[in-house]
This record gives sequence, structure tokens and C-alpha cells, in this order.
Amino acid sequence: MILNQVINKARRLTNTSPAIFPDSRAIDLANEVYLDIQRTLADNEIEVFGAIAKTDLIANQPNYQLPSDLLTILRIEVNYENPSDNQKWIKLSESDLANLPEEWYQLILSQPKSKALYDLFANNIWLFPSPTANQIQGLRLWYVRKQPEFTTTSDELPAPLEKYWDVFAMGIAYQYLEELGHPLAQRRFELYQLGLNKMIEDYKTETIEPIKITVPNYFNSGWI
Repeated sequence: MILNQVINKARRLTNTSPAIFPDSRAIDLANEVYLDIQRTLADNEIEVFGAIAKTDLIANQPNYQLPSDLLTILRIEVNYENPSDNQKWIKLSESDLANLPEEWYQLILSQPKSKALYDLFANNIWLFPSPTANQIQGLRLWYVRKQPEFTTTSDELPAPLEKYWDVFAMGIAYQYLEELGHPLAQRRFELYQLGLNKMIEDYKTETIEPIKITVPNYFNSGWI
């Protein structure tokens, strides 16, 4: 299914035509609704847009920039010794720099590797302790990634969205009517929310395909 089919449904829901509701505006609203759907799924820990990213550990460097397409973190693991040994991977526990019992720079050196922590600050992951040796792909991140935006009406819908294309169309219709202050906007919003909740419940009960490793992205802060 392509985006044009969704937009045409949104036009029927708003009683408009391409002359009144042009493709360019429809694509903009489609991207707004698409991002709202992604964030809602991510907030409910639904991993249909999940990915794994890996980056190298650098000796004595505690901070690592997050991927630019990150919406929600699901899990972070580190391997200080040998990333090829699956037994040596450690799931990091999240901490809070502002409420640590010691100064953060002390924990960078003193925190036991077996009880490694992380905190998020300034769009970076901070590791406690910091690595003492370089390790290729020694840090890996499970996360929900922001999907590429639609650019044309002929763009294909991603598989997780295709089944719920009518919910997508309802969201676009709501956004359009809301901008106009139309009295039907509230009803379209209610139907969009009902559809979105149904989507969430369906995905919570389905067996989701395992997260796939993302393809290399050399502009994404060292993550692959």
C-alpha cells in the first residue's frame, strides 16, 4: 500500500479534494501523525520499529553519543573484555548523575564492572566505570528508532503501519480539521485514539518479529 491511498481516505473523512487539501500539505500532516504513532508505540514498549546499534569502546572515555534516530531506549549492554564472548556482556542499570552517592567522576573509576551503570546526559550515554581498554563494538543499544519521513505520495507504507492504515488516515483527517477549527475535529480525534489503542493492544498480544540489526550508517555518531 502506498501513502496516496491513505491520503485519499483522509480526504474522504474531511470531505475535501486535492485542490482543497493538496498533496504537499497532506504529506506534512502524514509525517506528523506517523511520528505520533511511533512515539505512542515506543512509550508502550512495542518494538515493531526496534533496532540494535553498536559502537566501539574507547579506553578512558566514559561518554558515547546516542544515535541521531533514537526515540526510546529499550536496553543497553557493555562488554569491557571481549565482545565476541557472549558470556561477558553486562546489562547496564540506569542511574542518575544528580542523585549518585559519590561524585560522578569517582564512579567512572571506581564502579565495579560487574555492576556497571549508565546515565543519559547531553544526548550521551555515560558509562560507570569507563572502559580501560579499546573494544570493537563493545557497547550495544536496543532502541526504538525514528523512521524515515514520507517524501512522496507514492512512498510505500512500512509493514507495521499497513495493517492500520485506516487509523493513520483518521489521524491525518483529525490534524487537518483541527487546524481549521472544524467541529468534526474532536470526533476524528476520538476515533483516531480508539484506533491507536486497538493497535497497541493488538501488538501487545501478537508475536513480534525479533529486532533486526540496523544497516551501517556512517553519519550516525559511530553506531552501526
